Amino acid sequence: MKIKKMLFALLIIATTLSFSACSKKVSDEKYLGEWLDQDVNEPGLTISKNNDNTYSVIISIYRLTYIDDGIGTLTNDGLTFKATDANGNPISGIITIDAQEKEATVKFTDSTWGYINNGDTFTYVRSYINN
Repeated sequence: MKIKKMLFALLIIATTLSFSACSKKVSDEKYLGEWLDQDVNEPGLTISKNNDNTYSVIISIYRLTYIDDGIGTLTNDGLTFKATDANGNPISGIITIDAQEKEATVKFTDSTWGYINNGDTFTYVRSYINN
């Protein structure tokens, strides 16, 4: 009988730990704001929160493209986004922030546009002027 009680107690502890690990909310603070394109030291990535808990994502890649209709969702892996490429086709990717919260990396995961391939990454540095 003691073994059954111990196993039941362990099951409750494991369930509680599992639930609390799954329910941790990812903070969006580190994503929000303006990020600079390192090549030209001008804004290249802007992320803001919408009223419906999605995120507005604007990406500028110097001499390549400007994406201004991105809608993002915060996940445990990063901020995923969907937008429209220069040809009017869907394009998507994920934005991650480094541990020091000084760099944002945009990785395109689904692109049909010839100038951006799946897996292409672009890095931006935090702008401390508008953040």
